Amino acid sequence: MAQLQLTHIKNKLNEKLISLIDMSDYIKKNEEERKKACLSRSYAAYSLLSLASASEEEAAQAIVDGFNDNGIDVIYYEEHKNTLWLVQSKWIESGNGEPKTGEVDKFIRGVKSKKYY
Repeated sequence: MAQLQLTHIKNKLNEKLISLIDMSDYIKKNEEERKKACLSRSYAAYSLLSLASASEEEAAQAIVDGFNDNGIDVIYYEEHKNTLWLVQSKWIESGNGEPKTGEVDKFIRGVKSKKYY
């Protein structure tokens, strides 16, 4: 992904979501870890703005990312469409690459888990 596209995405996340994202579990982490996690969480929440009918606040509140999240970063139920959104995201600063196989496997196991329903 071109650096210009990444810049546009970051700007949109900053404009719409970053101020709404709960990062209290990252207080003791270094700045770089907080920044990466916040961008990943914001990016996951942004998918709800783009694909579902969630408001910015609803999208931010749908974040479940954190320790022991079973690879699921966002859970959102869209009642009028009877649709359950399960989202996993990774912010990759270079714009090149993809989530590691282990992360995808963790997400699949998390979706199959009965923890969330």
